[in-house]
Amino acid sequence: MSELVPNVTYFRHPAAPELELIRVEEDSCLRETYADAYAFVALYSGAFDGWYRGARHTWAPGDLKLKEPGNLYRDLHIHAPITVQVARFPAHVVERAAQALDLRGPVHFQEPRDGGATAAQRVYAMHAVLADPSADSLVVETRVTEAVDAVLSSCAEGAPSAQHVRAPAAVHRARDFLRENLDQKVTLDALAAHAGMDKFHLTRAFRHSLGVPPYEYLTHLRIDRARQLLSTGMSAGDTAYAVGLYDQSQLNRHFRRLMGTTPAHYARCTSVTGRSRRTPPAADR
Repeated sequence: MSELVPNVTYFRHPAAPELELIRVEEDSCLRETYADAYAFVALYSGAFDGWYRGARHTWAPGDLKLKEPGNLYRDLHIHAPITVQVARFPAHVVERAAQALDLRGPVHFQEPRDGGATAAQRVYAMHAVLADPSADSLVVETRVTEAVDAVLSSCAEGAPSAQHVRAPAAVHRARDFLRENLDQKVTLDALAAHAGMDKFHLTRAFRHSLGVPPYEYLTHLRIDRARQLLSTGMSAGDTAYAVGLYDQSQLNRHFRRLMGTTPAHYARCTSVTGRSRRTPPAADR
């Protein structure tokens, strides 16, 4: 196989400035790298063999590769040119998370105790939002937090198994905070501080209690409020601003996903200022 010069991009997301992000596309070179940070690697295409923890491993699309500081990682064989995205975490970020999750001692990765499906899912979801520079800060912070939580709970030596966290009072405080600030920029740290719980346990408790992470609950609140404002005749652009969304395109995207129609169509069907009132879309019944 002829060697290709990979397209390498280095970037950071404004909502997660501590993370160094690297995307490598169509790389067919064997590499040997020393890790000076923790790294969560998502493989999107291609396949390769590598030396990891004293044994040969094969990674394919959808697999999760983890790196920890002080280790050397060596590629052995490239089956097909690979495209990966790497998130590099400073040691103090991972160590702080480990302390919050009651993990004692230095963090060392092992084979996932539960197959690693949840950890891989959360890491790929994190990478997807980190690749979008316009993503809301609460979405980014939540997905990063859930990815770190899942990786440490599943793949860290000596970590206690992840358990459902039941904290109804904290979740109730978090829900109230989101309702009261739906038109504001909400951060996960501010939400956790108001709830009186660290962000790792809060995201677990919130998802367990309500079935969705905080940012998705906030989106539902915003779209529900947007429905009310559109029905009064407010324009879609003004409505987007009033419910804390960046612009009308963001309102359109979320409204269509949750309501099955566009804000403009919903407004025409329900506006109290119009001459006629047609039947609302099925999603509103």
